[in-house]
Amino acid sequence: MRRGGSLVIWALFLATVVLPLMLVAIEGVRLLYVRGELQKAADAAAEAAAQRLDVPRFERLGEISFLPDAADEAWTIASINASYLSQRGVYVQPEGIYVDRDGRRVLVRLRASVRPLLPALSRFPLVVRAQGEAELRVRRQ
Repeated sequence: MRRGGSLVIWALFLATVVLPLMLVAIEGVRLLYVRGELQKAADAAAEAAAQRLDVPRFERLGEISFLPDAADEAWTIASINASYLSQRGVYVQPEGIYVDRDGRRVLVRLRASVRPLLPALSRFPLVVRAQGEAELRVRRQ
């Protein structure tokens, strides 16, 4: 009788403490992986956007602006780099392309919504964000 009682206690311990901790650990690793992939996509998108700088306008007026297709090119590159995530049901969305105040860096912000492993624990998707940066190397002559 004593032996059966200890098995029940261990089963309850595993079900209420160990399994939830394992799920949290697995979910944390998933989010870190998504964050890393999202960061790669954001960095690649920032590089693509930086390459679409309107150089003639910059040389003429000193203004930093992008060619009309810069955003489309950046999002295409981000999508290609994040295609592994979309195959796993994690969809990347653009948040914006910016030039920093000094006019020296292009910033691209992306976000991804990740469905939890156990939807019963959270009704809302987990949101992961990343910001990619690319340096602008232009000088006005």
